[in-house]
Amino acid sequence: DLHGVLATASARGEKLPVVLRRLLRRAVRVFATDAGTFFMVDPESGDLSFAVVEGPARGKLEGRTLPAGEGIAGWVARHGRAQLVRDARRDPRWKSTLAREVGFATRDILAVPIRAGRGQVLGVLELLNKRTHPGFDEKDLRQLQALTASLGAMVENLRLWQQARRSNARLQLLNQVGQLINSTLDAAEVRRRTIEAAKQLVDAEAGSLILLGPRRERLYFEVALGKRAERLKSISLKPGEGLAGWVVSHGRSVVVNDVRADPRWSRRVDRRSGATTRNLVCVPVRNRGRTVGAIQALNKRQGHFDSDDRRALELLAGQVAVAMENAGLYDRLQQTFLESCQALASAIELRDAYTGGHSRRVTRYSLQVGRLLGMDEQQLENLRITAILHDIGKLGVDDRVLRKPGKLDAEEFAQMMRHPQLGESMLAAVEQLAAIRPGIRAHHERVDGRGYPDGLRGQRIPLAARIIAVADTYDAMTSDRPYRRGLPARVAINEIRRCAGSQFDGGVVRAFLDAYRAGEVTGRRERLPPLRRGGGRAPAGGSLGAGGRSRGRHRR
Repeated sequence: DLHGVLATASARGEKLPVVLRRLLRRAVRVFATDAGTFFMVDPESGDLSFAVVEGPARGKLEGRTLPAGEGIAGWVARHGRAQLVRDARRDPRWKSTLAREVGFATRDILAVPIRAGRGQVLGVLELLNKRTHPGFDEKDLRQLQALTASLGAMVENLRLWQQARRSNARLQLLNQVGQLINSTLDAAEVRRRTIEAAKQLVDAEAGSLILLGPRRERLYFEVALGKRAERLKSISLKPGEGLAGWVVSHGRSVVVNDVRADPRWSRRVDRRSGATTRNLVCVPVRNRGRTVGAIQALNKRQGHFDSDDRRALELLAGQVAVAMENAGLYDRLQQTFLESCQALASAIELRDAYTGGHSRRVTRYSLQVGRLLGMDEQQLENLRITAILHDIGKLGVDDRVLRKPGKLDAEEFAQMMRHPQLGESMLAAVEQLAAIRPGIRAHHERVDGRGYPDGLRGQRIPLAARIIAVADTYDAMTSDRPYRRGLPARVAINEIRRCAGSQFDGGVVRAFLDAYRAGEVTGRRERLPPLRRGGGRAPAGGSLGAGGRSRGRHRR
């Protein structure tokens, strides 16, 4: 009958834990026992995992681990000999502490090794407490040995077949994950994708990436996914604290299927986060030969973690270390690039003492508006650079015009009007700035088509340009100039409101007013009445800008 269960399982392609459960249930019923366990032996450590449990202690035992050689099952696995124990409490090998912990009173035990064809012990089938008097006898032992004699080879074949399928699936997934991780240079996204992949690779409920701080004094949860994961972000570990700390300190992987029984386990993280960790696999992340953190997967959805899970995460950790190095290098290059852009903006401001800090303020206001309008990270980054460099074309304007302490005449104004085109031309040779050139060219356009240099109207104007136009105008009106004091914030806000729908995009103005009310825009916060919605449509996706000027031929 047990052979029939295996044959059916092979034909259906069922997973090994499912097959073992069906076998165990059949054995418990045939031998009329209170409980039973299928132990699987880890081929590397010799530890026994409670792979499948039937009986009242099932929920407390499944997934836990017995150290190699411990208990009657551990003795059977180590020596390869079946055992009939008529009074478990008098047997020195019996794990009485475990029985008390789960609240199960064990009387008699039948334990039989399950061998592969070459004699290797794959596991142990253990039955407990025969219901009929006087309990297990030699006949039961012979029958169980006869029934399990050929199970080893069949279980081994099924295990190897399923292991091959799982390994192939994991290799495919690792390849996909590698491509996915390396398709972005965003360091935060690389880390998040890594932990998503870790959970999927080993079928875990939760996962985390733990990294050493810059001084290597604390470990921080850089990424945490799963229930209550967000609470982990506020928790840090000392090097060596808990299993993850041990992995980082020693640079070695661990598989622990019963964290409560491991002396290295720290309950502090579970207590503070409200999570419950049953088992975990944790591997070190190395960079240039140094351990910089760890990847851990927690709470296997079915069964227990094994050496295959460990190897899969070690392969993933090797991939992510390279990806994180590349992303970190990109971040440093990006920071250098931004600093270079800011230096260019400062060069413009040095030519006009009255515009000091202008590009920084315009950038800050623009990013606040961009976030309120729902821009993604890449759009915000492009907006940042566009705002920093929006006036770079003024490097091509005569000092006489740029520093004139009064209104510009027609000829001077015509020269000033060329600065958006000059800015675009100056950046034409920089391939990395291709996405921001349209915003620089269009930041003086108006939604009614009366702006310059191209007279664009409506949503033909880039969204970045529409945003910068409002931020630029506000800062120009509230800043001191040689010929006037800066206007009060309230006056500038009212002027921007008045020009919504003609000079400025109405949706951008509404977002700017929201930022002003929230105190994100320099100036005294005041209660503002809502903007009349007739003053323009909200920006739809990405093309309008606002430009032009409010009154007169002043510069901004």
